[in-house]
Amino acid sequence: MNSIKLSTKGQIILPKEIRKNMNLEPGAYFTIKADKSKIILTVLKKTPIQQLCKKYKDGSLIKSLELTHAEEIKREICS
Repeated sequence: MNSIKLSTKGQIILPKEIRKNMNLEPGAYFTIKADKSKIILTVLKKTPIQQLCKKYKDGSLIKSLELTHAEEIKREICS
């Protein structure tokens, strides 16, 4: 088990052997979750933009944004 220190900027450094074993390169994306006394990092296979593109590849992103915008306009007019 490796011991690491939190920097004054809230940063940690993943040990080289872990980065090597997991084929992690600079710029890799992770999700982070706190679970009681554990911090769980999960490597994302795709960037957040790639995930959004896959999720909305059918064009539903535009429809979703238009609907959200229409709701915002309605709230502004009614308030």
